[in-house]
Formats: sequence, structure tokens, C-alpha cells
Amino acid sequence: MLIQHNRWREMGLGAIPIAVNLSAAQLVDPALAERLQDIARVVDVPARYIELEVTESMLMVDYEAALHNLNRLRALGIKIAIDDFGTGYSSLSYLRRLPFDKLKLDQSFTPAAAAHAPDAANTPANIALSLIHN
Repeated sequence: MLIQHNRWREMGLGAIPIAVNLSAAQLVDPALAERLQDIARVVDVPARYIELEVTESMLMVDYEAALHNLNRLRALGIKIAIDDFGTGYSSLSYLRRLPFDKLKLDQSFTPAAAAHAPDAANTPANIALSLIHN
């Protein structure tokens, strides 16, 4: 995968992100940022092409440690995506503090929005919240 990614870059295909799901244990690991920086250097993939996906529930394991690591990762140029948003805590106060580049709504919002009036209102509201975040 990573060798292919470098070939695509050499062909001029542009920014193709490499999305990686983190576990809760990885998210609070104090050495996470350094490990990812080392891996990116060894495989010759700039940090800006790496996108880490975390879920709301993972953040609640140790919120302060997770927040610290996410800030360190963003400082390296690594992108952060909050995955399955809306299935867990969905606290706006937490959301405001999180350094993320992408908010991925849980799939349960999309089919439900077409069939259920309250969900139809919630989905655009969640999208709007993500837009005003950054």
C-alpha cells in the first residue's frame, strides 16, 4: 500500500490520504506522535497524507491524554477525522476543543434522515456544526 502510494505521488496524482483507524490504547499512548513521525519518515510518506480516524467513545477513555496527542499529531501535519460521529457522547463542548479536520457522521443519520422528520433536521445541523468548527 505505501509503496503504491509513493508511485501515485510520483505519477502526479496529488494528495491521496492514507486513512488509519486508531485504537483507544494507541490514542492515549504518550509515544504515538513520535512513532507516527518515524514511520512516515521510514516509508517516505509526508505526514500531510496521513489521516487518523478516532471515534467519540475512544476519546472518552482518557480525554486529556487523547486531546494532548491529537494536538501533537496535528502539529506534525497529520490529519484527524472523528469517525461515526453521533453514536456516542456527541458533546458540543468536547467537539469544540477537538482538533479535527473531518467529521464523519455515523451512517445511521443518512437513511434515517430521509424517512424520519427529526433526523432530517439533525443531519444538516450536525453538518453545520462541523463547518463552523474550524
